[in-house]
Amino acid sequence: MNVGRKIVFFDIDGTLLDDQKQLPPSTVEAVRRLKQSGVYVAIATGRAPFMFEHVRKQLGIDSFVSFNGQYVVFEGDVLYKQPLSREKVRALTEDARKNGHPLVFMDAEKMRASIGDHPHIHVSMASLKFAHPPVDPLYYENKDIYQALLFCRAEEEEPYVRNYPEFRFVRWHDVSTDVLPAGGLEGGRHPHDDRKARDR
Repeated sequence: MNVGRKIVFFDIDGTLLDDQKQLPPSTVEAVRRLKQSGVYVAIATGRAPFMFEHVRKQLGIDSFVSFNGQYVVFEGDVLYKQPLSREKVRALTEDARKNGHPLVFMDAEKMRASIGDHPHIHVSMASLKFAHPPVDPLYYENKDIYQALLFCRAEEEEPYVRNYPEFRFVRWHDVSTDVLPAGGLEGGRHPHDDRKARDR
C-alpha cells in the first residue's frame, strides 16, 4: 500500500446502490474517476463478502471491510480475519439443535443452514433477498465462520446470551438474531443495516 495515497470507503445501499438496488452510471463514473486520480476505493459493510461480490466486480473494487471488521481485504489480499470460535460454535449448534432452533453459518464465500426447509429461515432470508441456503450441519467444522444466524424468537434468546458471553447476539428479525464476536464493533454498523426494507 502506498502510504501517500488516500483511501475512500463506501457503504452499499443508498450509497453505491440506489433505492432500487441498482448501480447507477453516475456511481460507476465516480468510482472510475477516483481510481484514475490515484485514490484507493474500498467498501465498508457488515455484510459477508459473497453478498456484495457482484458490486465489487462491476466496480473493480478489490478492497473491503466486511462482517463489521472481522474480514478485511486490501487489493485482493486478506489483511485481517477474526472468525468465531469453532469450539463455541459447535457448542451453540448443539444447544440450538436441542431447542429446535436452526442456524445459518457464514464464511467469506457462502452460507449453509443446519437444517433444511425451515419456515423461520425462509421468511428472514427472503427479507434479505436470499433463498434458503443449502444444508450442511457441520459446515463450521472445516470453515472459518465469521457470523451465524440463530433462528428463534426474542423470548427464547436469553439462555443463549447468558451461556455464551463470547458472542454478541443482535436481533434483526422477529425470528432471527445475528451471532457475532463479543469483542466486535459495539458501536459499528449492524450486519443488515445496509438493507433498508425488512419483511417481518
